[in-house]
Amino acid sequence: MKKLTTSVLLCFAMHIYGQSIVKFSIDSGGASSINGNLQMLYTIGEVNLQEYSVSNHLVSEGFIDNSIFKSLGIDDETIPGNAIKIYPNPVSQFINIKSTIPLNFIQIYDVLGSKVLSTSKSKINVNHLQTGLYILKIFTDNKQITKKIIIK
Repeated sequence: MKKLTTSVLLCFAMHIYGQSIVKFSIDSGGASSINGNLQMLYTIGEVNLQEYSVSNHLVSEGFIDNSIFKSLGIDDETIPGNAIKIYPNPVSQFINIKSTIPLNFIQIYDVLGSKVLSTSKSKINVNHLQTGLYILKIFTDNKQITKKIIIK
């Protein structure tokens, strides 16, 4: 009986210790701010949000990464002096590419990333492609230019 009582008390003591929360942060700088039940800890590179509510039993915690995400899409590259012109866009049958710089080859990709056409011609027949948005990649000697085209 003495062993049982000792074991129960030991487990109970461990359970209480196991539920305690020690708050600390290993970082090279930051600050904290408390406003009511909301506490914010700022550290270099992340923000730790903690929210407590006694009556509603609400507890939340989270980390916010300060990474900067670029929106999905393609930025149109600017080439000095209108070196490359693509017309018409939107296109239904033939797309023309006029360039003052030498072009090695041209590839067209669908929005899923599958290559649907590859050519070295500056007049491209696209009437066999389905209606939608496509990516046109133009390869020169030292550069790759990416443009969006719409096939209607």
